[in-house]
Amino acid sequence: MNLTESFLTALDSITANKLRSVLTMLGVIIGVAAVIALLAIGNGVSASITDEISSIGTNLITIFPNAENAQGYAPLSIGDVEALADPLNAPDLLEVSASVSGNLPVVYGRESVQAGVNGVTANHFQVNNIDEYQLGD
Repeated sequence: MNLTESFLTALDSITANKLRSVLTMLGVIIGVAAVIALLAIGNGVSASITDEISSIGTNLITIFPNAENAQGYAPLSIGDVEALADPLNAPDLLEVSASVSGNLPVVYGRESVQAGVNGVTANHFQVNNIDEYQLGD
C-alpha cells in the first residue's frame, strides 16, 4: 500500500464516521489549546514572581538580629552598621541601612499610649527601593 492509497483510505474513514472524526478533532484542538494556555499562565506567573523579587532587590541582604541569640552573641549595634558601611572594612557592600522597631510609650500632654515605633537610617528608602512612604506603612 503506497502513500496515495493510505491517504484515500484515511479520507474514506473520515467521511464514513463524520461524528467520530469531528469529536476526535475537537478533542485534539481542546487538548492543544489547554497545553498552550497552561504554558502561557506558567510563564506569566514566573515573570510576575521574577519582577516582584527584582523590585525588592535581588542583591539585597537583610539581617534580623535578636536581642540575645542562642549562641550568646551580642546583637548588632550602630557601630556594627558604621563598620559595615565603611568601604575599607567591607569594600563589596554598596549601601548599608539600619532600622530599629519596638513598642514604646508615646506621650502627648497627660495622655500616654503604647505605639509601634520604627526608626531607619536616611538611606533606608533608597536601599529598599521604596519610592513613596505613606501614613500607616
